[in-house]
Amino acid sequence: MLKAFVVRKSEAIKGHNIATLAQDANFTRRLKPTVQQRVDAAISEPAPVWKNLYRYSSTADLDRMGKENRIRFEVGGKLVRYADLPGDRMAFWAERLYNLAALIVQEGNAILWRSKRT
Repeated sequence: MLKAFVVRKSEAIKGHNIATLAQDANFTRRLKPTVQQRVDAAISEPAPVWKNLYRYSSTADLDRMGKENRIRFEVGGKLVRYADLPGDRMAFWAERLYNLAALIVQEGNAILWRSKRT
């Protein structure tokens, strides 16, 4: 979704860095303040966690990188290190990134739909 907004502005996509893409996309400016805060959080949380090479990594490699990079996730209002996540850490990580991405896509689609109506 972030790349779609960058292309829509007729700008070149500059890699896979989520923070850079979000800045270049700049679609959160069109959101209501309460939604904007949720979307900004959905962008800022995975930014330090996401690396493009993760697409090509095995579960074991991802698990090792999660521990070595001291990745942290917000759980119940507290930051929890990846290594200290309860249960299946990989499932938690995958579900968390999916849910954050889903929020970005949902709000981006709403903006696109509204702009096509006007």
